[in-house]
Amino acid sequence: ENPNVSIAVPLHPQKVSAWAAISVKGVYLQFFEGTVTSQSYKELLETKFFPHAKKRGLVKNFHFMQDGATPHRTREVFESIHEVYGNRVIGLGYPKFAHGGLEWPPYSPDLNPCDFFLWGYLKDKCYAVQPQNTAELINSIKKCTRSIPTSMLDNVFQSFCKRLQFCANSNGQH
Repeated sequence: ENPNVSIAVPLHPQKVSAWAAISVKGVYLQFFEGTVTSQSYKELLETKFFPHAKKRGLVKNFHFMQDGATPHRTREVFESIHEVYGNRVIGLGYPKFAHGGLEWPPYSPDLNPCDFFLWGYLKDKCYAVQPQNTAELINSIKKCTRSIPTSMLDNVFQSFCKRLQFCANSNGQH
């Protein structure tokens, strides 16, 4: 290393969090500046996602699946989700709250399409353009998300169904 060369690195790097919902009909995407809290997550669901889901026909005959992140599992969040999806929810702790729905299988293969497909796909595509700041990153993510072909979403959900069947056949074990 050359002692006469220095590289400026920000003390507090910029941070943005992305939240997505995925179905065969497309990907819904929102961003959070800073840390996601139970209140900010609940607000996103009630003011952005639920109206979108209702408008696009993504409530009736659809399930709402979420991971076990702490902000997703408060009573207030569960109440909001329950008002829209009732017992058609897959989530850690949800059945205990609602006396219905499905518990997230703790020892199952990766079942969430956002985890087994979307985040990796977006990371590969978006970082290829090397965004220099959060605004460029957000624009890149939006552009990459819009470019996902319907045929790819069909394949993702065929894989999802196979994963669910495997999980059911193995009683939620590896």
